[in-house]
Amino acid sequence: MKRPTTIEPANGKLAVLLPGLGAVATTFIAGVALARRGLAARVGSLTQLGTIRLGKRTERRTPKIADFAPLAHLDQLEFGAWDIFEDDALASAEHSHVLRPEHIDLVKDELRAIKPMRGVCYPEYVKRLHGTHVKRGPSKADMVAQLRDDIRTFIRERGCDRAVAVWCGSTEVYTHANGVHSSVSAFEQALAKSDLAELLPRNAASVQALDELRARMPGLQYLGVVVDTGDPSRLPAGERFVDDLAARVRTYPPELARTARTGTAEEHAFLEKHAALYVDAADLRAIRQRIEARRGAIGRWRARRAPRSMTKALRRPSILATSSRSTRRSSRNAAPGRVIATRAETST
Repeated sequence: MKRPTTIEPANGKLAVLLPGLGAVATTFIAGVALARRGLAARVGSLTQLGTIRLGKRTERRTPKIADFAPLAHLDQLEFGAWDIFEDDALASAEHSHVLRPEHIDLVKDELRAIKPMRGVCYPEYVKRLHGTHVKRGPSKADMVAQLRDDIRTFIRERGCDRAVAVWCGSTEVYTHANGVHSSVSAFEQALAKSDLAELLPRNAASVQALDELRARMPGLQYLGVVVDTGDPSRLPAGERFVDDLAARVRTYPPELARTARTGTAEEHAFLEKHAALYVDAADLRAIRQRIEARRGAIGRWRARRAPRSMTKALRRPSILATSSRSTRRSSRNAAPGRVIATRAETST
């Protein structure tokens, strides 16, 4: 890293951007706000109360760091934050129960004014958090672009000259360095691809499962999530989790996830409709033989049954009389030299 030969004076406003607006961040913001107004001592602040030794110890030159280094004053700080939940700094501070109510009340207006920007959350890194105030994008590179836009917008709207970021988010899973961390260009390419297997540790169970799946089914475009509840009594909770997860995935843009389905109702319906496609060839031949045998037996039965029915029908006087009368009536109405054929149909 290049080190500047000269340190510019800390003029203008300094944007202090905090990824995470929880207990640590709100305590930091409230402490600065109280110290600005002279309502609390600056205990614990190295830059405000700490000293630095210059020269030999015998020279006894130990000025305060705030007087020696060109640091911004507390009244120059402008706070901003990202979070995966929508609570403002006041609500988050009250929920965290770190500060006493009497301290929060003194700066509640300043805390209430700090509302978090949408955060970026990937559950594979923080498994116990399921954010509701998050950004959407087709890739991690797009998420980075959105964060950069947040920074530029904040600096422009607040009239800041520079910015720093102080991590105040939750602890993430440990990731071993691999090929994507070898250079900036490799990392940017991985962000553009959003390759989960490359960004996570190679020995992670999810990465190993993906490798096995790709080896067996290359080109797979579907991702299945199976939840192990561990105990039958927790099955309803597992089903609710799957339903909530599917509902969240359905809010993703089409280029990231086209659809999300739960349960196996569609698969069962397909199998019931096309069950014959999955029957063994030997079973299909046996079914065909039985159908042909059944059709032959029905045909023979109809052949034996038809002559008896016709004979019985012709022996009925009412049918013979009707047929004779119809024939005589048709003969009288016929024109000379014209022959009319009649037929009496009976039903068996």
